[in-house]
Amino acid sequence: MTQLGGGDTISKSVPLYLEGVLAGSRYDPTFVASQGLETRKIPAKWNSVSATGGVGWDFKLTDELKLRPIFNVALGNVTSDLRAASWLVERLRPGRISDDGL
Repeated sequence: MTQLGGGDTISKSVPLYLEGVLAGSRYDPTFVASQGLETRKIPAKWNSVSATGGVGWDFKLTDELKLRPIFNVALGNVTSDLRAASWLVERLRPGRISDDGL
């Protein structure tokens, strides 16, 4: 898994808080199908990409304590290698999961 992200308040005079993260990962499990004496490995490789972001405002309670409500947005996509390879041939087949939310 690889990710890059960060967040910070713009300045003391403008207490706007911004954050964001980009991430990607590859999942490569090994499944083994068995029928008595014969076994066969089944490849199932997945790639995922996600992006999240947030906007908040700092409300100073004390010098050391702030209240920071944040509005977050997230987008994600998980695609199998089989789906990624067949994308050029058939664009509307199962094998892909998309997720987003507020």
